[in-house]
Amino acid sequence: MKKFFKRSFLTVFILTLLIIIFLVPRDIFSNVKSDYLDNSMQKALYTFSVAKGLNGVISVVQNSYMDLTPAGVGVEFAAGEILDPLNDLVERFSLIMLYSVAAIGVLKILNYVDLYISLKILLPVALILFLFGIWFKEIFLKYALKVTVFSLILSLLIPFYTLLNYTFYDSFLKKDYENSINKLEKSIKDINSIQVVKVEKKRDILSYITNTVTKFDLQKRIDTLKAKLKDIGNYIVNILIIYIFQVLVLPVFTLWLFLWLSKALMK
Repeated sequence: MKKFFKRSFLTVFILTLLIIIFLVPRDIFSNVKSDYLDNSMQKALYTFSVAKGLNGVISVVQNSYMDLTPAGVGVEFAAGEILDPLNDLVERFSLIMLYSVAAIGVLKILNYVDLYISLKILLPVALILFLFGIWFKEIFLKYALKVTVFSLILSLLIPFYTLLNYTFYDSFLKKDYENSINKLEKSIKDINSIQVVKVEKKRDILSYITNTVTKFDLQKRIDTLKAKLKDIGNYIVNILIIYIFQVLVLPVFTLWLFLWLSKALMK
């Protein structure tokens, strides 16, 4: 008799939980937010805009030409030719940043999808299995416990990744990122400062002197630009490494850990 009342009490309790779960509106899960993921999205968008800005000013310089005519011989000088390799790197940089923005967007969606699946699907299944275990075979209790633990792991998947990401970024990556992004912003101003002028082709002695002086001035500007931009590739690579680590390495590690725990649970 005592056992019957115990089963009845557990049944009422489980049914109450099921009713509460089913009454929880679906919209509540779509309102689940992560401040860290929101901030990461804004930071990635800003980095993408810096990359596109850098790509834009480099393209402007690359499309600029100077016509110099020393000693009556026409010389066409492309002021942006030294930036070709850098521009290729910047284009790939902006593309990877676009992928990073999309990846963070997917993580934001998974943040509430995982919670919805865990609480609205897996947990009710686990509670029903508990009911079968209470009234029928105890083997159902074993499965109910596994589903419950699996539901808990799934609901903590994105929060765990967020915590892991925040810890690594704040402890090891933040200083490098801020330094690199500041240098890239400065590089945009440096490239914008390069002014390309066009000198008309004339064959008189005054034009010869003017063209010669202009050529030396241009070469000085190019040398200055090279000196200012010699480390820009390193700054881009630093940011790429940070984002590849954040949106590829850590998610893959988190997923591997989730699958490993799930496999160990099912044994």
